[in-house]
Amino acid sequence: MIANTPRSCIVYGPAGCGKSTHAYAIAKALGLSRIHDNWTAGAVVPLFDTLILTDADNPSWYFNGRMLTFNQAMRLIENGKANDPAAPEAEQRPAAWLGQAGLYRIRFDAVRNFEQSVTPVSAAELFNLASKQVLNQVNEGRQSARPSSAKPISHEQEGHA
Repeated sequence: MIANTPRSCIVYGPAGCGKSTHAYAIAKALGLSRIHDNWTAGAVVPLFDTLILTDADNPSWYFNGRMLTFNQAMRLIENGKANDPAAPEAEQRPAAWLGQAGLYRIRFDAVRNFEQSVTPVSAAELFNLASKQVLNQVNEGRQSARPSSAKPISHEQEGHA
């Protein structure tokens, strides 16, 4: 019966941001049983019980139903997992993402920076990375503060006699 069938929802974001990777979890959080990946602008939109994933710039031109950005969908998943006893602990979720250019707070930031491959970093790993960085800076400061063993050049030695 159509009255009991949930309406479809479009989740949109740039290519490579993780829509397909998290599609099952997003569909589950929205109460949808089907997934349509790589929807293109102008194509037919399934109206009922389907999660539609796209990287189209403005899907609202083609669909008047529910729409979420990828970040909104991920927040929805996180809110749903907070009540799920089988969900992993917060320490097991990525606290940051490590790419070639450095650390990113969210994976979407890495995608916007055109990172091709990023690695999830746990809170413990992030703490270790930060600790090493601080120790390196402290050691560099100590080395630059040490007096050099060479004698300073006097004005006479420079040729200013």
